[in-house]
Amino acid sequence: MSSESSLPSSVSSDEEMANVIKNYGTKELIEYLRKKNLGLDVEDFAIFHKEKITGLAFLGLNDEKFRSIGFALGLATILANIITDLKSNIPKPNTGLVSVFVDNSNVLIEGKYTVGDIEETGEYDRQRGSYYISQLHLDHGRLLRTVLNGRKMGSDPVIVGSRPPRDDAIWDQAKKDGFMVIVYDRNFLNKENIDTTLVLNASKVIYLKDPGTLVLIAGDGDYESMISEAIRLKWKVEIWFWSKGMSVNLLKKDSTCYLDNYYKHFTFAVGPNLEKKTVLQVTDGEMIKKWKDKQVMDCYVSLGLFGWWNWDEDEDGNDILYMFFDDKTHSADAKKWLEGKYSDNIKVWEVQERKRKNSLKK
Repeated sequence: MSSESSLPSSVSSDEEMANVIKNYGTKELIEYLRKKNLGLDVEDFAIFHKEKITGLAFLGLNDEKFRSIGFALGLATILANIITDLKSNIPKPNTGLVSVFVDNSNVLIEGKYTVGDIEETGEYDRQRGSYYISQLHLDHGRLLRTVLNGRKMGSDPVIVGSRPPRDDAIWDQAKKDGFMVIVYDRNFLNKENIDTTLVLNASKVIYLKDPGTLVLIAGDGDYESMISEAIRLKWKVEIWFWSKGMSVNLLKKDSTCYLDNYYKHFTFAVGPNLEKKTVLQVTDGEMIKKWKDKQVMDCYVSLGLFGWWNWDEDEDGNDILYMFFDDKTHSADAKKWLEGKYSDNIKVWEVQERKRKNSLKK
């Protein structure tokens, strides 16, 4: 017989009990209520039989309806309160919608080391035993598309970071990419402000919205409590970060996704590079003066390469773009891609070795 006494051991909370009661017949519902010692007598249970109240019908009643079919005020109130408690604990189905939160400083600082090691380029930090690309940048729009992977968002993505004056353009672009941007001036309180602000914004979402997927792009252990609360509230959690910089505590959580596997899609470096073996020079400023880093990134991403380039001007003030590659095969592919996309609007050629060294030491 299906009853509370015969429920599987996994049914251990009101949250699960509510879903079980929905499937009760009248006899099973009466048995459940009798075991709760609510003061119901034979006449009260007779009403359940007379009105053919099943578990599903029971969950749809309130105190007025109980009174209308003959229950005393006290019992009607008790039964209505039980239903309210049960229904409030029925888990809402996961919407599948994604809410994204980014700790920009955390991602960028660790990214400079991780990408440097993968590419084996940049400066070398002897204390840490790692390469370090100080010129590394994040394309936040591409980062967002990478973690979403075609999924729909349930709220505006949030990015929190610090603001040196030279990075104002970065935050403007992040806003254009759809982010809610919260920026603090750089100081010794920065980390605490960033962590607290990100937690507050994420908490608003997990408490006020139906459960979906919380994507945290950060690796700091300070976010552990917030993640645990999201899981308790039936959110799916994905933590996206670099493999070497993630807190051990976060590694124990739901789903961990390493940015190392996707870095070519959303990171790039801007500035001189004397280590790369081949360089393309792109000129004819009427076209490239309209370009921003996004247009250059399109080329590298299309070819599956890590992007590194430098902007310059000739003696007449015309824009020049230098694009760096590890070998001539890659530079030839890039030349073909650029000429195919922009036709005769630009001029692309490989910089000769001597000229390259002279021009890129600026």
